[in-house]
Amino acid sequence: MLGTKLKLAGEKGKRPAIAFKFAVELPNANQGSGLGTDETEFYASLLFKKHFGRTQILADLGFAILGSPVIPGRQTEPLTYGVAAIVPVHRSVNLVAEVSGRQGPAHRIGNENKSQVRAGVQFRTGAIRWDAGGVAGLMRYDPKSGVVFGATYEFRAFQK
Repeated sequence: MLGTKLKLAGEKGKRPAIAFKFAVELPNANQGSGLGTDETEFYASLLFKKHFGRTQILADLGFAILGSPVIPGRQTEPLTYGVAAIVPVHRSVNLVAEVSGRQGPAHRIGNENKSQVRAGVQFRTGAIRWDAGGVAGLMRYDPKSGVVFGATYEFRAFQK
């Protein structure tokens, strides 16, 4: 998957920060092998971020073009969405929560509607941000529950 995020406007007064994110997922195996769809997938979203005191509220709204994993040549174009909150509790510890998912125009096997809620904690150690939390599925085909872990290293590729 290859993507980027472009900042359109910074947060100012009552206006949230706004960005545009898009990504493309290139095929890595053909349909005949059973390991891939041999189709390119595309994602695009508008991103919003607003501070309320020290708490950040983030939201995204977009769409995806997804190939069918079971029927060659079929695709669906679901709406994608998400809302999250980041609440600092210490200078290097945050509580985090989000709801995100996709809602499609038609029920297609392999591209069902999905929605999950996640809650957890973020903490920094040096240049790495660590994430740990729980996840619960909200739709019929989502996993009922689970745990998630992650590590992020942030850098600025282009600075003024």
